[in-house]
Amino acid sequence: MSKRIMIVEDEFVILQQLEVLLVELGYEVCAKALSGEKAVQEAEEKIPDLILMDINLIGEIDGVEAARQIQTRYDIPIIYVTAFDNPELLARAKVTEPYGYILKPFEPRELNIAIDISLYKHQVKKEKAELQARLHQAQKMEAIGTLAGGIAHVFNNILWAIMGFTELTLNKLIEGSQERKYLERVLQASEKAKNIISQFLAFSRQSEADRQTVQLGLIIEESIQSLRESLPPNIQIKINIRSATDLILANPQRIEEMLRHLYSNALHAIGEKDGVLEITLEDIYLNDQQSTLGQGLTPGPYFKLTIADTGPGMEQSVLDQIFEPFFSTKEVGTGMGLGLSVVYGIVNSHGGNISIASTPGNGAKFTILLPKKNNLPQNW
Repeated sequence: MSKRIMIVEDEFVILQQLEVLLVELGYEVCAKALSGEKAVQEAEEKIPDLILMDINLIGEIDGVEAARQIQTRYDIPIIYVTAFDNPELLARAKVTEPYGYILKPFEPRELNIAIDISLYKHQVKKEKAELQARLHQAQKMEAIGTLAGGIAHVFNNILWAIMGFTELTLNKLIEGSQERKYLERVLQASEKAKNIISQFLAFSRQSEADRQTVQLGLIIEESIQSLRESLPPNIQIKINIRSATDLILANPQRIEEMLRHLYSNALHAIGEKDGVLEITLEDIYLNDQQSTLGQGLTPGPYFKLTIADTGPGMEQSVLDQIFEPFFSTKEVGTGMGLGLSVVYGIVNSHGGNISIASTPGNGAKFTILLPKKNNLPQNW
């Protein structure tokens, strides 16, 4: 697909010449503007891949100010095109960090090279920013996991003492006494606390989990059968299991727990409206070039599990916190916000990774990559 370029030039003849030249070079001219004000408006409406900006524009704002206003709202590379080699103007232009600066007149080859280099630099900048964001997120989740694991172990010791002495006291109380009923309630509350601690340990990847060779496709098919029994009539389920025979070394109970949380999250997102829950399992082979999909994973064969819903979708601010313990978009009292953090821990403890894609109004899709048995991490 050809790159979309906007031309900002206040001399109509030059604007037309630039348009013809860009088309001949294989680019699409998606917008044209004769003034800085119009440039800002067109950039907002068309969101081009690159802007060729004349610096000396007729109107209230020149090219430098137009570029500044555009860059405060959008990440669009800008190349300045000017006939004036003015040091003061150049100093103002540098502040906006342009991707190029071309003096008129120029050869078509010069323009083509400047555009190619600018588009490449912009793509590298975007990829670097995405990698830094992923690294920051991974470091944050690692720190939260370490903290959660430490807290869980401390509370486990305290809870062990509470439950142990409660049980010892219960054995000395008369059956049916009021005191015994009180202590039985203490044990019940302690069991709930124990379950919460186990979820913390799952998130922090510090829980002990027996692994065995299993068919992931079979576990998913069985979980879907259980799901159908409680599936609301307003929700349609679509299943596409393309990989049912390959093996994975996993704890089946943990995988089932992961699936339950993901199903529950999707059903809650859809709510009472008509919607679709789509579950897909397929094979994928990661190579070194697929760093975006398999961030932090070694190349090799993986299971790719996607669970998508047609719910309301989420803002980026929600996505940034979606796997953190106790973060929830549910109403107060309807959930503790541990489900997806447990999913995150289970996936990571099995040598895989999980990502989510969602925008407001377009549902959400969780993508999970789990290594096949012949592609386990070296520390397993």
